[in-house]
Amino acid sequence: YRGAVPWYTINLDLPPYKRWHELMLDKAPMLKVIVNSLKNMINTFVPSGKVMQVVDEKLPGLLGNFPGPFEEEMKGIAAVTDIPL
Repeated sequence: YRGAVPWYTINLDLPPYKRWHELMLDKAPMLKVIVNSLKNMINTFVPSGKVMQVVDEKLPGLLGNFPGPFEEEMKGIAAVTDIPL
């Protein structure tokens, strides 16, 4: 990496849904590349797509099991990045 390293402040006084907004707006394109790369790698090993199908079906149901503000933070990140949960 070359250049100045960006600095982000995660304001914990904001509602959980909004805390990661600034960072995720900046990093969304890179995060989408990472998510798609992981999906492609998984589908390389299990070409039927069943692993990703299970993840896509089960992950949203797991959100309610996270403690504290994590569920709302993840929902906010998903909304800002347009990456579905």
